[in-house]
Amino acid sequence: MNDLVATRLAVAAVSWGEAAGGPGRGSPEARLRPGISRIGGGSGKSWAMRSIVRGALYLIGLGVVAYVWFFVPLGRRTLHEHALRVAETEPARGLGGGAADASRRLAEHVQAQWEQRYGDDAGVGP
Repeated sequence: MNDLVATRLAVAAVSWGEAAGGPGRGSPEARLRPGISRIGGGSGKSWAMRSIVRGALYLIGLGVVAYVWFFVPLGRRTLHEHALRVAETEPARGLGGGAADASRRLAEHVQAQWEQRYGDDAGVGP
C-alpha cells in the first residue's frame, strides 16, 4: 500500500516538473519551458486551444444568461422588467440615495488622504 502511494506521488511530482530539484510550476525555468508548467505536460498549442474553448463556452453561457434576463418571461414580465419595477419603489430609491451619499463621502475622504500624503504632487503635472 505504501509503495503504491509513493509511486503515485513520484509520478505526480514528475508530471509537475518538480522531481529531483526540477523547476516547479511558478519558477523562472518553468516559464521558459511552458510544457512543464501545466498539468500533464502539454504543448503551448493545446493549452491555447483549451483557452479558446473555455472562453467560447464562457461567452455562450453569458449569452444564455443575457437571453434569459431580457427575453424569457417569468409570469407577465421578464427578469429585466421585474428588476426595473423593483428599482422604482420608494425603498430602493432611498437606498440608492444613501449609496450615492456614501460614495461621495468616500471619494472626498480618499482625495483628502491623497492630498495629505502627497501634497503638491497629488495631481498629474503637465
